[in-house]
Amino acid sequence: MILGVTGIADPWDIVRAGVDAFLTECGQPDFRRIALEEAPAALGWTRWKELEENYFLGLVKASLQGLAHDGLIDIPSDDLTARMFLAATGEAGLAVGAAANPEEERERAGRLVMRFLEGLR
Repeated sequence: MILGVTGIADPWDIVRAGVDAFLTECGQPDFRRIALEEAPAALGWTRWKELEENYFLGLVKASLQGLAHDGLIDIPSDDLTARMFLAATGEAGLAVGAAANPEEERERAGRLVMRFLEGLR
């Protein structure tokens, strides 16, 4: 079973809520500036990727493994699939952060990220 979120039982809705929460934060000017722009530059690419792999990649892998365990998706390679999903979500976050209308872009990006994931059904 995928990690539960209070009030959400459907595994797809849990992942969708996580994607939406991340993309919502990406639309906030302070988060965008600190987390998406300054942190990678200040830490350096190697350290940034190390932190991403130690924290974010594990969360994505656990979510995907939960969906696979529930029989909702087929993961050809959990590590590569997680890396690709993380990259797609990160790029979607950058697009939201740079958008003239972050809310509109968040909705559009969230739908697209979930369509990528639904391709694994």
